[in-house]
Amino acid sequence: MAEKKNKNIGLLISELMEEYNIPTKDDFEKLNQKLDELQNLLKQVALASVYSGSKPAASRRAGKKISAADMVLDIVKKEKKPVNFKFMKEKTGFDDKKLRNIIFRLHSTKQIKRVERGCYLPLDEKTD
Repeated sequence: MAEKKNKNIGLLISELMEEYNIPTKDDFEKLNQKLDELQNLLKQVALASVYSGSKPAASRRAGKKISAADMVLDIVKKEKKPVNFKFMKEKTGFDDKKLRNIIFRLHSTKQIKRVERGCYLPLDEKTD
């Protein structure tokens, strides 16, 4: 009998929440995830504008497009010490898979060298 009352109360609460458009915990989690995605996109746009020297929209119209690999390579080159994966992820806002693929490609083409696991330096033509 108590279970039936609990179910009825739960149904009543959910109907009231729907009727009055009260957000649920799931709604807040979805919103938080979307905000994180938007923040990463804003980081990428800001980073692209820094590399192009102008606004991103103007650079696209002018035909100047900076690749993601160029952005990562430039971050590695600007630092004096080895750059780790976490630092690159914070600077670029790229997701893990994209960043790992870029690092793998840069390492394969001998543009960066792996100092230790997860730490990278630019590869100088003089040294290696």
